Amino acid sequence: MRKYSYLLWAGMICAMGGIHYYPPLDGERLIGWSIGLFFLPIVLNLVALVWKRLAADLGWLRTAYLCCGGALLLLGSYVIANGGLDKAPVKTESSVVTLKNIVAGRHSKAYTLRVPSWRSDRDEEELRVNHQTYNKLKVGQEILVEVHPGFLGMPWYGQVTPGEQAKR
Repeated sequence: MRKYSYLLWAGMICAMGGIHYYPPLDGERLIGWSIGLFFLPIVLNLVALVWKRLAADLGWLRTAYLCCGGALLLLGSYVIANGGLDKAPVKTESSVVTLKNIVAGRHSKAYTLRVPSWRSDRDEEELRVNHQTYNKLKVGQEILVEVHPGFLGMPWYGQVTPGEQAKR
């Protein structure tokens, strides 16, 4: 199964790389799908091991690894194509920081901002930013967000900067 897991890893790297470089506005859902697709064949493999059916289930386990790895590659390619081929004009949206959050992992930290959404179908947006941007901003401060429509119709955001009030 090891050689089939390489496709799974390649797909996960592609998907997470695309989400990192061209962060979709609804990225939580894509991250959830990526994690689910990554762990599904691993969990199935563990179940087959526990039930001592690995030899009997080898065929469909191989298929699960190949399908999930391929799906992750397609998902990552979609996100990369959506952002990389997007040549539409950038729209700048204004919002206000309502919550700042740091999620610390073993070797990294994720800095997120929650802001009221400028889209009619959403109440709020969660934006991942780098630590410099995170440290510059305060709760209640206006921000400007570069929003791209996406070549394949999935909106993504670019730079997040302090709004006009901060420049005065």
